[in-house]
Amino acid sequence: MDVDGDELYHITRTGREIRMGNFKEPSAESIRSGTAGLGITWDSTIGWASFKEHGAWRPPRYRIEEFKKGIPYQLAEPYDPDALGQGDVIDIEDWIPRYAFSETGGEGSPSADDLLASGRYDVLEAVAERTNRQHTPYGGGTSPFQNACYDLGFEGLMESMVLEPELVHRATATHLPKPSPRFEANKRSGIGVIYLFQMFGSGDLFGPREFETFVAPVVKVALDFYHERGFRVVYYPMGNATPHLEPMRDLDWDALSLEESRRNYTIDIKHVREVMGPDRVLFGNVPTDMIEHGTKEDLLKEARYQIEQAAEHGNFILSCGTPIAPGTPAERVKFFCEVPTLL
Repeated sequence: MDVDGDELYHITRTGREIRMGNFKEPSAESIRSGTAGLGITWDSTIGWASFKEHGAWRPPRYRIEEFKKGIPYQLAEPYDPDALGQGDVIDIEDWIPRYAFSETGGEGSPSADDLLASGRYDVLEAVAERTNRQHTPYGGGTSPFQNACYDLGFEGLMESMVLEPELVHRATATHLPKPSPRFEANKRSGIGVIYLFQMFGSGDLFGPREFETFVAPVVKVALDFYHERGFRVVYYPMGNATPHLEPMRDLDWDALSLEESRRNYTIDIKHVREVMGPDRVLFGNVPTDMIEHGTKEDLLKEARYQIEQAAEHGNFILSCGTPIAPGTPAERVKFFCEVPTLL
């Protein structure tokens, strides 16, 4: 793939590695396009920093035989969010499963009281007080389908959906959310919403039938789990969600958040509204590079389009398609937050 004459990345014959080519710093859009099929976002500043640090991002390696033998995915070290400082560049291959596996509250996990006393919720409490508790904070959760990728490997997960579907069902069942101190602490701290994100489930990789067979059943269980504990859930399937919209419609999420369109596919909020109907809550998918670098006129135009197509025909929250990149000027974020009042 060429971007402005420079090789952005190449995928080896086995598809296990995405490596940067020899080129100067790319645009945010180039970085996003390069990994779009995997449903992974490299937002400008942090993405470029990570690529400079590691040179490559490697999807979880093929490990079907290890999974069959009951050999668990080995983490480099126990998940410890306190060990990370602001601005640290981390290895996503190791960090994502550490975060995901912490949901099970395994042996050695701190209690909810320990978590609440650790200081990690202090900022949340300070913001709540400052805003007179008018806003509901949210916490994160991961899709069991995404987590299965670490048991089988990226290629192994894709392969098994065709050749050994029972392996996929076994792996996803392993990662269904369970009661844990982290969820208890989240609820006690005032968190009322779970952002359930999902990589490796893009429509670039498999179709609606596979989504209905392997993704929807375990996402449904996860949604029920969070609802039973009093959380509302924003479902965030990363990558190209357009081919999967119809089976997604049948899931009991409270709101749907989708990424922005990319170079090789389109996620049009108008089409999303048409499929989901007027009764479902949709988040907008304004491109984050537009928030960071675009003109105010272009940002207003995009926001107006999304509001006209989605808000006039149902419940809609203007939002960005992917997380706003570190390094985005605060005044640009402030302007985006003020956009609805300017239309």
